This record gives sequence, structure tokens and C-alpha cells, in this order.
Amino acid sequence: MRNHYALLPSHVRRAIQKWSQGDHPAQQRIHRRKLAKRPEWPTERPPALKAIFTTVNLIRLFCALKTQGGPAPGPDGVRYDDLSHREVCDILRTVSIEILAGRYRPSLARHVAISKGPGRGHRTLSLRSIVSRVVSAALNEALSPFWEAVFLPCSFGFRKDLSCGHLLLALEDAVVNRGLTVVGQDDAYHAFDEVRIDDVLRVHRSLITDPQLLAVIESTLRGPQGLSQGILQGDAYSPTALNVLLHSCLDVPSSTGATSPLSFRYADNLVGVGASVPEVNAIADLTRTRLTKIGLRLKGTDGPPVDLMEPNSQVRILGLVLKLDANQLQYGIDGEAWDGLERSLSEAHRTNNPPETATTVVRGWIGAIAPTLESLSGESIAERILGVAARAGFREVPGEQIRRWLQSSTDSWAAFRRRDQVAVLRGKVSSSASAPSGSHGPYRDVSTRVEIPEAGSIDTVSVDAGNFSCQLPN
Repeated sequence: MRNHYALLPSHVRRAIQKWSQGDHPAQQRIHRRKLAKRPEWPTERPPALKAIFTTVNLIRLFCALKTQGGPAPGPDGVRYDDLSHREVCDILRTVSIEILAGRYRPSLARHVAISKGPGRGHRTLSLRSIVSRVVSAALNEALSPFWEAVFLPCSFGFRKDLSCGHLLLALEDAVVNRGLTVVGQDDAYHAFDEVRIDDVLRVHRSLITDPQLLAVIESTLRGPQGLSQGILQGDAYSPTALNVLLHSCLDVPSSTGATSPLSFRYADNLVGVGASVPEVNAIADLTRTRLTKIGLRLKGTDGPPVDLMEPNSQVRILGLVLKLDANQLQYGIDGEAWDGLERSLSEAHRTNNPPETATTVVRGWIGAIAPTLESLSGESIAERILGVAARAGFREVPGEQIRRWLQSSTDSWAAFRRRDQVAVLRGKVSSSASAPSGSHGPYRDVSTRVEIPEAGSIDTVSVDAGNFSCQLPN
């Protein structure tokens, strides 16, 4: 018999070969359409391990991370673009089998030091391999809806559709409407680095009973070295894991039903408000005691509580300066936020496309300072941004574009305030922290439940305006 395949034109044979290998563009488009739909993960219980780590779900998340994630390689030097579609499918099919068989171990991490700014030291991001990042993202995405039904309305960090803007509105409600004008803040010292993994797992085991799922969580947190302390900044599940521990340690004990004093938390940034300085100091003392039980401590570098009723008093919260004027909370930009902008623009020179990176930095910073634009002159801020950019070597940053971004951020904050302040006052984003909102676990008997959309898998490391993460949800 004649070999009809050999008679085909060479370009047709190449196309057939690509199709058979899964590398043909048309076949990849078919796969992408199949992978586009995100699973609906349950909120009342953790999903089954075999539902989370299917090959199809892992490939879907690989595609999402390739689009949204950073280009930095892991310790093996492999980047997302280095893997063909067929290689990705083969690798993740093997990973799925290894996870379901209980043999999965994450890779080692490559450590990257990120400056926090002059005099603030460094934050170490730990980047595992691409495959380990996909596994952590799958774990985080699938479990986040479950944890959202557990978390309380006084916590705002690392939760989808909640931002520091929601914390600011809750704080406004406490200060302006409730008359709790004394504000104190602190944050946990190196929380990610000093957290004890046994404590994190203890809280997980109190609410999750699936031994296979717990084993993957433990393997993800401990890594191949079997760590006993410190969870990796840069791993997708680490922020959620820290939230789980601080929820149990801080949020639940603080939810006593009292109307004063109040506690708020954005990740490991802690804010207390009350009617007097002794009340807020008492919050700090209780927080210090509770953190000590899990091996953590407060930084203690933000000074004593501030009574905003006192003349010329102000407090710095998440990179913004807050002060009370005519019974209205007003926001300002401090020098540290401007230093953060200049530092990030200087670091943009190290990227592959410095002008594009600089434009992204400026736009992100403008989004972070949106609450300040209610009372500050957009024109003066635009001029100062242009001056900072010029000093950093970016005179080509478009001034007219900056003014449009400032106006857009002003409008976004106003719309956000109109929409979400109603939610705050109705208790959907609570400033009272009066009762647990969980619908299962030890909180399932509580009738009040906060309706918050499922959490995402984005790992937000920075939480202040100097690091551009005070973004409003879409």
C-alpha cells in the first residue's frame, strides 16, 4: 500500500503533527474554551481533593497564571513561556496523579529580596517552581470560598472584593457616626517569617477533616525541607493560611458583641478604635498577649493611640494620613508614600521595558491614593508626580494621562463610597465586629452571616499606599 501520509505537502504534515502533539493553535483555542469556565467551589465544606487537582483544573490555572502572574522563574530557571502546551499537559497530568497518590512535594524556593524603602529593610519573596505555583493557586482558589464563610467582617486583607477602602469606610463609620475618635494601629513583626506552622495546621484541622487535603496543605506550607516556622511570601496559599491563623487568634476572641472598643485587621495590620486612650491601649495589650501565644509579636513602632479630636492630630493607616476635620474624616498623602513612588520608579529601570513599567507604577500609585483626592488638588498632585518621575529619569510620563487617571480615581472612589458605604451601614462590611459570620465550624450556630463573594487566588503582599495595593474593587 502506498503511504498516503507521505504524499501530503510538508506544511500539511507539520500541521497534522502539531495537532497530534496538542501544539496546534486551533487545538489550543479549543482547550482554552474548555478551560475558560471556573469551577463553582462549595462554601459549606472544603471541596474534595480529586475535584481540586484534576488535570483540566491545573491546566486552566496554569493558563491563568501565565497571563496574570509575573515572569520570574523558579529555582529551576523555568518560566511559563518555556513550556509548550503539550509539555504543560504532560507535566500537570503527572502532578495530578502524584497529588492523589499522596506523593506530591513542592519545589524548593528561590528567594528574592524586595526593598521596603529607606530605613524599612527588605521583604523576601520566595518563588517556587511554576508547577508548585499552580498547585498552590489551585489549593487557594478552591478553599477560599470555604474560608470566606468562616472569616469575620472585621478582617479585610487577602479577600476578594474587600480592600483597604472597605476598612477606611468601616473606620469612618466608627469615628464619625459612633464617636470613637481614638485610633491606634500596629502590625505583627515579620508575621510570615515567624509564624509557627503547627499553629496554622492546628486551626486547619479544627475545620477540615479530609486527611488527604490536610496533607497537601501541610506539604505546601512546610515545603520539601519540612519547615516548622515561616510560610513563604510569594506562595499563593500563604496569605490565606496567615488569615486563618489570625482569624482564630485575634478576630474570634475580639468579637464579643461590644460596641466599643473595636478592632479591625488588614492582613497583619491591626487597627483599634475606641472612645478613650485607655480603651485602645487595652486592645493593644490583649492583641500582644494573644499573639504571644502563637509566637508572634507587635512591632510597636507606630506610637501611642491618637485622639483625632485633638487639634492637629492625625494617624497613618495603610499608607494614608487620616485626620478629623468638621466631623469628617479626611485623607492625605505622607512623605513615605511619595518616597515609595520615587523608589518604585527608580527600580523600573531594571525591567525589560522601563517606560511601560514606570507608567504602570504611576497608575497603580494614583489608584492607591484615591481617597485623598476628595480633599487634595488633583493639579498639584499631578505636578508633583511629574517632578518625581523626572527625578527618576522618566520625563516621558504623559502629564495629560496622569490628570485623566487622577480624575478617574476620584470618580471611582466617589462611586465606591456611594455603593459600599451603604453595605457598611447595613452590616455587610461590619464596623462593629459584633458577631462571628461563619456558617460552619465552631461558628455555624450564629445566625448572622456576612454575604461576601468568594476570595480569589491573588497573593497581595503589600498593603499600603507606598506599595500601591490600596486598590478599589471593580
